[in-house]
Amino acid sequence: MDCQRNIDNGVIPGEIWKDENLLFQNWQLKSDFGIHHSIAKKLVREGKLKVRELKNEKGESYFKVYLVSENREF
Repeated sequence: MDCQRNIDNGVIPGEIWKDENLLFQNWQLKSDFGIHHSIAKKLVREGKLKVRELKNEKGESYFKVYLVSENREF
């Protein structure tokens, strides 16, 4: 399983799947914070928004997670 491998490799902490309040997802940037996806990409490039990309066995990104602990200003 890709998610378990990402947890095992330390990409994401395992406890975030037990508590949804520890993370937010791409769709929540717009709905909860009013941040359009293109602005989110810019904020990531500038280092103002920290993202964790989950990757499959081929190394392709399939999901993005934003940890609340790394993005307190949002």
